[in-house]
Amino acid sequence: MPANIPRQYVLVRTDLPVTTQVVQVAHACVTAGHCFALPEYHHLVLLAVRDEWALRQAAEMLEADAGIRHTLFHEPDGDTGFTSLCTEPVSGQACRFFRRFTLWQPPTA
Repeated sequence: MPANIPRQYVLVRTDLPVTTQVVQVAHACVTAGHCFALPEYHHLVLLAVRDEWALRQAAEMLEADAGIRHTLFHEPDGDTGFTSLCTEPVSGQACRFFRRFTLWQPPTA
């Protein structure tokens, strides 16, 4: 992927059912679309975190260590808590922060 194309990183909890994960990713992206100016062309990179604690840790590190703005989505239905986050578009050195996370993979049957 060319380094000059901005990326939005989306982190989703993998302890949720896969159908819920997909919906939560959409919620986080829509929320971020309302919060950040988006370039005409950019990539989305979907990453996985194991649970709500890991998601909250990632959100704290984004803010404190990397200075990357993001939206943290809290599911209002049920007792699901924080489910996903989506960053502002980033490029260059800021993308290195996300190397510590794994790409999201669908569960194997």
